[in-house]
Amino acid sequence: MSITKEKALKFLKEADFKAKLFSKDNKRKVGAIILEKDSLIQLSCGYNGLPRKLKETKKRWSKKNKDLYVIHAETNAIIQASRTNSNINNSIMVCNRFPCHNCCLNIIQAGIKLLITVEPEWNSLSKKWKKSFYASKEMLDELKIDIIFFKESELI
Repeated sequence: MSITKEKALKFLKEADFKAKLFSKDNKRKVGAIILEKDSLIQLSCGYNGLPRKLKETKKRWSKKNKDLYVIHAETNAIIQASRTNSNINNSIMVCNRFPCHNCCLNIIQAGIKLLITVEPEWNSLSKKWKKSFYASKEMLDELKIDIIFFKESELI
């Protein structure tokens, strides 16, 4: 898979823009794009949101409840690809946040081979996210899924 760092950053900025445009999450706007590995044609995209047709309520988006209702951007992009019969095996995932362990499991199972994302600030993560992100990184490394990291400041 060959993508220049410059082009990777452009796609990362696009994922970030789509998240800000479509996600109703007040705290964390996450967007993901899946690209065909050679042509870089967009196969799918997703953002953190509620399942289709489920009513948007403040209760569902509240801090204590949103983990029960919200589908993460990475998983949403993978699901969207299946809805459109897009083959995402050996593809590229671009996400403006590092994936949690659950999304990472889906990325692995979908056959995604390259992840373009923002590197977490490993030393300042909450306990919950630290455990999740370290598990994700461990799995990605073990399975030799390539990662192109950018700094949060590069999204601006």
